[in-house]
Amino acid sequence: MAYWRKQLAGEIPTLRWPTNRSRCPSERSAERSAHSSYPQPLSKAVKELSQREIVTLFMTLLAAFAALLHCYTQQNEIVVGTLSPAGRKRSEVTRLLGYFLNPIALRFDLTSDPTFRDLLLQAQRLTLEAISNDDVPIEFLAQELKPKHVLSHNPFFNVAISLQPPMSPLDLEWNVTSWTSRVVAVLGIFTLLSSMARSK
Repeated sequence: MAYWRKQLAGEIPTLRWPTNRSRCPSERSAERSAHSSYPQPLSKAVKELSQREIVTLFMTLLAAFAALLHCYTQQNEIVVGTLSPAGRKRSEVTRLLGYFLNPIALRFDLTSDPTFRDLLLQAQRLTLEAISNDDVPIEFLAQELKPKHVLSHNPFFNVAISLQPPMSPLDLEWNVTSWTSRVVAVLGIFTLLSSMARSK
């Protein structure tokens, strides 16, 4: 709990998107989705960069996502949400099927105009620290820290990122719901979700 008190202390920044009209805090936009694929050379380059910097592919994509949000909003503090498999650390649930996920908030500081390598190191540190302290449910954090937020939205972030691991072919009797649907169900309502699937 001490880690989260420090990490989420003070006012939680809300991303201010460049728009052509003002938006009511309680307003909900119609849900829309857009799908795209990364070309093979770009995917290969990103994987090679991750290997050179000794970070995971998720950390590289997270750093790039934070940089993109900074370019659009020009804000120096950005909080990005993601999911951590918190429940899987407990021995009594290791043999159970299903998802044991806890939303976590990753708070980036770009005040010193960091290079991308600096941002990558920050993404690595934030991810490892958050996963090490992910046993505190986000609902409990909201009750304890009482951040100011719109009640219909997540209390700590309004953008999120996820990376779907490659899945092996399943027997026809299995029915797998979409990864994005599971992420939305756990993270709640937000402005932007970047959900990526990794091929083998």
